[in-house]
Amino acid sequence: MNLRTVEFQIVETSANIRRNGLMTAAAVTNAAACLFVLGAFALALWNLHSMTEQLSHESRIRIFLLKDVPFEEAQALESEIDTRFGNMIEERTLIPREQVLEEFILKFPSIPDAGLGEENNPFPHELQVKLKDPEEWRTVTEFARADGRVDEVRSGRESGLEPLLKLRRMTRIGGIILVTFLGFATLLTISNTIRLTIYARRREIGIMQLVGATSRFIRFPFLLEGVFHGTLGALLGGAALLGGYTSLVSWVAETIPAFERWLIYSADQLGILFGGLIAIGLLFGLIGSWMSVSRHLQSP
Repeated sequence: MNLRTVEFQIVETSANIRRNGLMTAAAVTNAAACLFVLGAFALALWNLHSMTEQLSHESRIRIFLLKDVPFEEAQALESEIDTRFGNMIEERTLIPREQVLEEFILKFPSIPDAGLGEENNPFPHELQVKLKDPEEWRTVTEFARADGRVDEVRSGRESGLEPLLKLRRMTRIGGIILVTFLGFATLLTISNTIRLTIYARRREIGIMQLVGATSRFIRFPFLLEGVFHGTLGALLGGAALLGGYTSLVSWVAETIPAFERWLIYSADQLGILFGGLIAIGLLFGLIGSWMSVSRHLQSP
């Protein structure tokens, strides 16, 4: 197909879009609605995954030593854990029992501190370990529990980390499955809408076949129309989604500030979502047009 033919096809596509304004509006509106729903589900799952990811990474393994273990032995245990699991550890903190007592008194000032002091400190030394990959918590936990200087280890089920990791895995796997299913449903819906616009012009396709037009020549302007429908629908649906989501983020920031840190709202992240919707709209419009035109070209 030479340049003059391509130019002619583009001009014809533009004219066809204007002539079939009602069907074009229906196709674009339908694409916008479908992609809005798809983007909303993807954004909700992205936020949920971000929340579980942050919470799991913020979780720490808390190792409580026996009360009679001196601080030097606690430092030795910290050094052993660092030597054995250093490549897995993101951060570790050894808290002396004196500091634990001070923090307890500051946190609960209403509790009488009579009898609590250096000579009568009920708290042990505490070692907190934050892992690069929270999924590795069992390895460190089992090692710490086997040490004779350790009284108790809180991690996994005790600290809520294990169910949180399960939720993270569920959101990751379930999100991929759900978005794939919705994407397939969106493709079918857009394809059926475009099929209606092509069905309304089946006589035009028949005449072009009678005068000897090739299948590629007939198909090309319809593919351009499909790309136009999908891309414009994605622009409208994406703009509506981002506008509504930005308002929602502002409301959450004012009403429930603690939840703001878990929300996806940076310009880069929203730009990725918007660009992804445009790419999906373009691709679905192209595929939908190809499927629909091919069916008519195969008809007798």
